[in-house]
Amino acid sequence: ITPLMSTYPQRNHHRPLLGLNPKLIDRVVTSALSRHLENNSDITVNKGGEIHAMKRLDEFVNNGHAATAERSLADVSGNNSSKLAVHLALGTLSPRTVYETVKEREEDNDGCQWLISHLEMRDFFLFLTFASDSQLFRLEGMPVGKKHVPPQWYNPA
Repeated sequence: ITPLMSTYPQRNHHRPLLGLNPKLIDRVVTSALSRHLENNSDITVNKGGEIHAMKRLDEFVNNGHAATAERSLADVSGNNSSKLAVHLALGTLSPRTVYETVKEREEDNDGCQWLISHLEMRDFFLFLTFASDSQLFRLEGMPVGKKHVPPQWYNPA
């Protein structure tokens, strides 16, 4: 644990994290790291890179996990999730590759189509975020579907 703790960025930091006592932070981090090392058989670590992304996509789609995943739950354990979000976000897997893989399985009609709709939702919200720019952080929200109303100028006459 000691080599891991020495790389922890907040360890030697003089300002408290979120106002917490630095000793408390050290105890929590030490406990979490020791539990991780003790129970690492229960923890699934996703490996990065294109090769691992392609393996995960192939396993999820071609082994039937996509068809049997319980999508009504926010359950990411086991094979209830594609676990491709990080690969898509970091660019080690392209949405086009996911789309083409699902389309190859389309004739089997095995229930993989939901992956395409999830990609569409992901892209919609991604592009909406880019298009809204700083309006994303407005208190009244983004002006989605609202018609632009020009301001009424004060006419003193």
